[in-house]
Amino acid sequence: LKSLDPRPNDYLCIVKNNSSLENVKTLLYLYSVFNDLFMAMLPKSRRNNVYAQNLALSFSPNQIEAITSYSELETTWYKTRDMKDTEQRKGNQYDDSRYYGVNLHSLFAKYGTVEFRSHSATLEPNKVLYWIALNQEILDEIVSGAITIENLRPAVFLSSLDEKIEFFIRAVGLRTSLRKYVQKRIAYFSSNIK
Repeated sequence: LKSLDPRPNDYLCIVKNNSSLENVKTLLYLYSVFNDLFMAMLPKSRRNNVYAQNLALSFSPNQIEAITSYSELETTWYKTRDMKDTEQRKGNQYDDSRYYGVNLHSLFAKYGTVEFRSHSATLEPNKVLYWIALNQEILDEIVSGAITIENLRPAVFLSSLDEKIEFFIRAVGLRTSLRKYVQKRIAYFSSNIK
């Protein structure tokens, strides 16, 4: 039998050093700027949810761009003044910082992973697979350098959701099946939430 253990290239590895800093910053930036798009894809129960809060409410694009080191990223995430306070927060398994749509507490504190918390619970395999594929596509494009803060910067000034959807699809370069998934979810929830 072939081993089911993942190979190093089967998943995104973010190493805790400054060489990966731009990737993590870009991920935060993207989810902060496009939070309304991601929320439009989800049921009302996941919007304004205390367990998957909006990154944009706590981290502005300018604040994210200004981060210059991995330790500064950690202190910004935990809203602490120094690494001593940051280390204390990282030791708390249920730290409040974990309750964002994208959780970096799991990256900094223990597991070395990024957790995507926004999606609602489901037993439907296709929903799970599409959500994973969407996030993996985003991560792949960030790691490859195709998505950068610089090329996402114009999205900060977009006011309508339709403009953001169009920009997001182009910026990420979503393949047809994922583009249709995003558009279908947004259309479904926009017509069912009113």
